[in-house]
Amino acid sequence: NIGNVFNSKGLYIEAFDYFNKSQVNRGEKEWKFGVSEIVKLLINLVVILRHLYLPSFGKKKIASQEQEDLFMKNFKMGQSLSSVDAMRCIAENMKNLRQAFEFDISKSQSSFDFLSAAVTMFAMTGISSRLANKVLQYIQQRLKKEDNRNSLFFYKMAKSQFDLLAGNWDVTFDDTSIDNTYKVGNYFAPTAYLFFVGHLKIEVADFRACNHIIDKLIAAGNEYNLFHAQCNASVLQSKLFMKIRKTENTLSCVENGITLSTKIGWKAKEVEALGIKARLQIIDSNFVEAEKTFIIIQQLIDKIGKSSILIFYLSDYYLGFFDYYIQLLNKAVNENNLENFSAFSKAAIKSGQTAIKHSKKVASDRTESLKLMGTYFWLINNQKKALKWWDKSITEGEKLGAKIELSRTYFEVGKCILSSHSKYKQVNGITGPDYLDKAKIMFEEMDLQWDLNQLDQISSSEISDSGT
Repeated sequence: NIGNVFNSKGLYIEAFDYFNKSQVNRGEKEWKFGVSEIVKLLINLVVILRHLYLPSFGKKKIASQEQEDLFMKNFKMGQSLSSVDAMRCIAENMKNLRQAFEFDISKSQSSFDFLSAAVTMFAMTGISSRLANKVLQYIQQRLKKEDNRNSLFFYKMAKSQFDLLAGNWDVTFDDTSIDNTYKVGNYFAPTAYLFFVGHLKIEVADFRACNHIIDKLIAAGNEYNLFHAQCNASVLQSKLFMKIRKTENTLSCVENGITLSTKIGWKAKEVEALGIKARLQIIDSNFVEAEKTFIIIQQLIDKIGKSSILIFYLSDYYLGFFDYYIQLLNKAVNENNLENFSAFSKAAIKSGQTAIKHSKKVASDRTESLKLMGTYFWLINNQKKALKWWDKSITEGEKLGAKIELSRTYFEVGKCILSSHSKYKQVNGITGPDYLDKAKIMFEEMDLQWDLNQLDQISSSEISDSGT
């Protein structure tokens, strides 16, 4: 019970300590990651794959109340572990998930929630989005066929995480179901759901919905004294400000997120918040401070282990680190500093390859990382490759509906092919001025003032000359 209270408040380390003690008191061996645990994990995975890909015969079991209670204890422990140690979370959840498949999920809330948690586990750890989708299909098939009376909110939370990573961004939400979930004492799922849907709304430039979500997180944090909701509100607000390039007085917001995540021991969230902080510093051309922030992030990752962090929380670190070296490379080009050009071009391609690889699992990173890779090749004067990467960015941005980053790719292409040293005056039959027009229309629709100011800095004479 004490563990449940800590977990609901977002005090995950304290919650995990109590859940772990409870396991030991039940006679279970204390968990240690080693060869035996790897073997168990692989065996459990094979059994799970059999349930997912092969037809099942016979009726599923009905969970007893004792089994239901034990499942729920393990489920709550898994919630805390997801924020403390992703690797152990995988091992523990694999064991429980294997058992959950044996039961009728329409008549067992805990089994149903464990299958929902598997979606999060496979997607958010980067193991396999295909497996995450397969579990979703398994759940959805049974929701249609059977009389399901379970609470669906943990399922909705897991699906929101999968949708954000997979690029399924046509998501709606209603306040009533969220508020009703609070009333039954479930705080973890709805606040996490709001956080990930908020990120999704940023990507599609639905800023009104995102601000509404931030207000709901703040209200939940204050009304129910939820530290994780307060932390998520600060981080989501900071991400919104960073994406729309509203940097004035924003660092205090992200610092609040860092302070809260440190206070509750949520190291993965601290990595995410620090990544946003570094990106804000880059936007303000404060490269010295950005470098310091990146050092802190890397030290934190080294301390807790990259495998302990859900992949989404690493996104701003990877994208920011790539952008950091792109900006330094651009500075070296403008200053004709050959020594810095050589050093920063090597660092940029290395960080870029990491960002591109990461974006294959995180759709919300894809359009921007592809754009940055195009900019990298343009800066090293491989214009043909640059155009190919920008074309990929545009294709991906249009497919996803990633309005903010798509508009910025249009701007980058238009700006670069208008430059005097460009070998190309059109890309896919579209001229530089036309790309800038496409960017301007989108900037104005989204009221991106920072971007409109960038557009104004391109001289009208340059546009006129290139169009003749």
